[in-house]
Amino acid sequence: MSNVTFLAIFLMLITAFNCYGQIAIPSQVARPITPIIEKLPGELTRIRETVKNPVDTTLANASSLLDKASDPLYALPDAITIKQSNGTAALKEIKTPDGFLAIEKEWVLVAKEADIKALSDPDIQVVEKHYLQAIGQWMYTLRITANLEKLSAIRDSLPAELQQQLTRNYVYLSQTSNPVDTSRRQMDSAPLLTSSSHSPSAELAKPDVKTCSLASRVGMIDTPIFESHEAFAHIDVTQKNFLSKPLTNNTVHGTAVAGILAQRLASNSLIFNASVFYERSQVSQGATLANLLEGLNYLAEQNVDAINMSLSGPENEVLRLALASIDKQGIQVIAAAGNNGPAAPAAYPAAYLSTIAVTAVDSEHQIYRWANQGSYIDFSAPGVSVETAHPTLRTSRESGTSMAAPIITAYYACALRHRAHRGDALTSLIEASIDMGKEGRDAVFGYGLLP
Repeated sequence: MSNVTFLAIFLMLITAFNCYGQIAIPSQVARPITPIIEKLPGELTRIRETVKNPVDTTLANASSLLDKASDPLYALPDAITIKQSNGTAALKEIKTPDGFLAIEKEWVLVAKEADIKALSDPDIQVVEKHYLQAIGQWMYTLRITANLEKLSAIRDSLPAELQQQLTRNYVYLSQTSNPVDTSRRQMDSAPLLTSSSHSPSAELAKPDVKTCSLASRVGMIDTPIFESHEAFAHIDVTQKNFLSKPLTNNTVHGTAVAGILAQRLASNSLIFNASVFYERSQVSQGATLANLLEGLNYLAEQNVDAINMSLSGPENEVLRLALASIDKQGIQVIAAAGNNGPAAPAAYPAAYLSTIAVTAVDSEHQIYRWANQGSYIDFSAPGVSVETAHPTLRTSRESGTSMAAPIITAYYACALRHRAHRGDALTSLIEASIDMGKEGRDAVFGYGLLP
């Protein structure tokens, strides 16, 4: 695609989004910060089948599982133990037999309150329980000291539906850069300017045409956000922490993701952040399945338009069922495609059918070298060395599919506010995307690029 052609298509895209403001808006979305009541369940499967060409599966079929397992780009970090100030363990990760991270001896059951009686055993202790209104089920965090052979026998004795709803307390990782990517962060001293900024220099800056004209309600699953940054002066941020007291995290990742959202959200938009990540290292954050479920429940209760999940981990039936329940309530989940390399297996939650999966491209519209690829990719967006807010009150340049996902989240929330119909909003994004790579939807760029 020539530069002239790309520029022409890009200008058409901008014009299309700006023209939304001229459309008559139904009364239920006239006040943009109120929830959209008449949201419909997801139509992703139907839309994927009817819009443009089906995904090219050549890449997905090219590598065997053995090839993926031996690919040097695909390697999960080692399990760690996080200690309290007195030296005792606050959290201990393990590598499970299927190669993923989980919390040692912890399992999660999502079920009716009476169903916990089926797990009455001296080797099974209920550590916590919470009612998840969005799912309509109780979540039990269990400490299981039985060996795997006994646990397997206990699990086999459960009704079939409960067997699917009992799982390890897996750990999901943030998706900012790859640990071996040494160009991960570059600090900038200039303030982050948006069209909603009120600083004198912002009045001289070129208006940001990507900012939506209607305010939205957007949810995030992330680390805490440094709310005092000027990038958030034009929006309202509400946060809730779901970590236990011994676990802490810095605000870098959440601030970066929220900063990208803020650049594209209209004034008076609302960001609801569920803080679920604990700090594994300076460049790695982890979230347990139990905390993810609590965070998703909280965001669903806020009636958000969309939920951004810049994280990835293993396929899990409990998480799939939770996201399917949220999808039925009309809330769209947008997730990072993963940073494990082009030959890595599919990353979740991005690969669930109810979820929009987002990959990252650089300033030359080349795919991010560490991005996962596969038939589940839906859209691509800038995610390499993108400028965003940093807790130092300056900005940083971050890379990863974590940084691309909030761009699509903001686009979707804007389209929903203007179209007031979920299927129309999704279709408008597909039709507005700039086709990259092979013609039609492909396993590298998805439907195309939304810059």
